[in-house]
Order: sequence, then structure tokens, then C-alpha cells
Amino acid sequence: MIKELLLYFARFLNRAVVESIFINGSSTDTDYATLKTSVSSLPETGRLPQLCHFVMGDSIDKVRRAINGFSGLFLFVDYGTIVSVTDQKRSWSDTLSMAVTIAGKISDSADLIEEQLLSDRTLDLLNRMRAGMINDSAAQAWLRYMSDRHQMDPFNAPELKSIGWTLTFSIDAQDLLDVKQLILDYRNNEN
Repeated sequence: MIKELLLYFARFLNRAVVESIFINGSSTDTDYATLKTSVSSLPETGRLPQLCHFVMGDSIDKVRRAINGFSGLFLFVDYGTIVSVTDQKRSWSDTLSMAVTIAGKISDSADLIEEQLLSDRTLDLLNRMRAGMINDSAAQAWLRYMSDRHQMDPFNAPELKSIGWTLTFSIDAQDLLDVKQLILDYRNNEN
């Protein structure tokens, strides 16, 4: 699931930006090379080529370290809690919380007009991304379960010297992580 998210949102950036997050270049984890190959097959120019950096994760410390080294506009994808509910028929309903932020670094000397212009620019880009996500929802496996409710909030992070906008939404699906099949596999392997 996380690999799918990374590959999907990578489409919005230029391929070179996404390739730059493979800092080690290789790994003993075989999925690393597979994911790197998948990124290498993405179009050279992303849907939002204005984005200069990409960070994805749930560790605020690692995200903070990455963003502190940025200049220009960045995309930050944050996946959150997965809530699973099962009914008496053992049918699972899963909800994955997501947040996508487009923001930019702002200098200490920026005035209010510069901040408002950056806010306007990042809101426009985030709304374009949201439109792309809605458009892609019919073809993208996990995205077709995107909730109808989206919330867009200002992103103001003085500690990161960044401002922008965040889109929050959820992915609501029946058995998103395919636990029913995993249970069947588990039972079959016991016999």
C-alpha cells in the first residue's frame, strides 16, 4: 500500500526529483531496486513540475530534517492511522487517513505580501493535484475509494520556515489491506 502511494504521488513531480530520494542508490531489500526501477519508468516531467522536492513519511523528525534542507516548493505526503471495523459476517471496512501538503520555504525577511503570494500559489497547486486525484480515481485501485469529503487547511510551520496548504481525506474501502485473503492463506497453510 505504501509503495502504491509513493508511486502515485511521484507522478506529480519531475522524475529526477523523485529519483533523488533514493539516497543510498541500492539496498539489500529487493523491493528497493524494484521501486527504483518503477520510478525510473515514470515520465520525465511531472504533472506539477513546479514542485522541487518530495518527502513522504510518518516520522515528523525525519520529515523535519528533510524539509530543513529544502528551498522552493515541496510535496509532503503523510499517511496516518488505518482503522478497521469488522461486522458479524467477518467483513472488514478499513479507513486510511491521509494528508497531502504543498508548501514552500519562505525567508525570514519575507513580508506579508510575499507570504500571501506563496499561499495563493500553493493553494492553486494543491487544488490542481486534488483535481488530478479525482480524475484518476476511476483508474487507480486505491484512489477510487477516496472519500467524498476533502478538507484543505493552511499549512504554517514557522519551525520549518514553510507555508502552504494541506489536503486531508481518507481512503474508505472494504478490506483495503486484503486481510480476508490473508486469513484464508493462513488457514490453508495450517493444513
